[in-house]
Amino acid sequence: MPDSSLPGVVGCLRLGQVVIYPTETFYAVGGLAFDPRAADAVFKIKNRPAGRPLPVIIGSMEQLTMLARPDPAHIKLARQFWPGSLSILFPADPDRDLPPELTDSRGLVAIRLTPHPLAARLCLAAGGPLSASSANFSGRPPVTNPDLLDPELRSAAAGVLSGQPAPQGGLPSTLVEIDEGLVRILRPGRVSAQDLQKAGWRVTSGC
Repeated sequence: MPDSSLPGVVGCLRLGQVVIYPTETFYAVGGLAFDPRAADAVFKIKNRPAGRPLPVIIGSMEQLTMLARPDPAHIKLARQFWPGSLSILFPADPDRDLPPELTDSRGLVAIRLTPHPLAARLCLAAGGPLSASSANFSGRPPVTNPDLLDPELRSAAAGVLSGQPAPQGGLPSTLVEIDEGLVRILRPGRVSAQDLQKAGWRVTSGC
């Protein structure tokens, strides 16, 4: 049976294994972002289509520079909405050896500072950012209750961490990129175009 304690799940992560854990939106499956074994395992476990990079969560602003080289515009946007359900595409740090499953064809990686206290604590305890794909097989709905996790997915994970607060469900995190001061919404979600506009950004949608 997968280990459900925080120390046990942290131990699994440090071995390059994949675990299931709660986020502010849904339960997620992932591993340490820097570990290629974990990134490969998430794709295989979920039957995730190739070409769909894994999003990443961090537990503190300090963990951002473990992955990316943010410019002032990225930092401004992040500080306005983080911790929160806004995933921002950042240029990956070329000096970091990130697994290819985390970056798109332009070398960008999607990162958010999770507001879920247990997910943030897990990142900090494990010592690094975590990949965070919803804990469901591709094409099936995500879950907010660990009792509703697909038994096959649960058995494929090395650990399952559950705890309060429960994921809220509903809309996923919003995915955006910044292009010369313009925020482009690539996936609508919890942070709306109106929220971004109120924060002083020019907003558009689509690729």
